[in-house]
Amino acid sequence: MFGSDQMVWPGAIVPALEAIGSADFLTPAHKRAILHDNAAR
Repeated sequence: MFGSDQMVWPGAIVPALEAIGSADFLTPAHKRAILHDNAAR
């Protein structure tokens, strides 16, 4: 699950999301789980 509530490095949120989006080893289902499904469940 991706957590973006930390404010120690607020500028790190966008690069973190970009890293997840560009990770070739993650399937679209993995990315969706990290960014949404796990928290929604």
